[in-house]
Amino acid sequence: LFVHPELQRHGVGTTMLDMLVARCGPNVRRRTVRCRVLDDNLVGHLFLRHCGFQAMAVEHGSERDYYVFEHTGCR
Repeated sequence: LFVHPELQRHGVGTTMLDMLVARCGPNVRRRTVRCRVLDDNLVGHLFLRHCGFQAMAVEHGSERDYYVFEHTGCR
């Protein structure tokens, strides 16, 4: 997910994630949304938590580590 810096903090990213989560649910195969965020991207971590995601795991890459966030409250 990328939001142009000039549009950040205007609800664009939240709206995009809300729309994605709304597309999940009992009538759709996918009921979980997962995101990977670089370990040092604190803004990304806080944003996903604000949107209802939870940190579930850490993936160790060859050069960088990532946190895996998950949203299971799909409608």
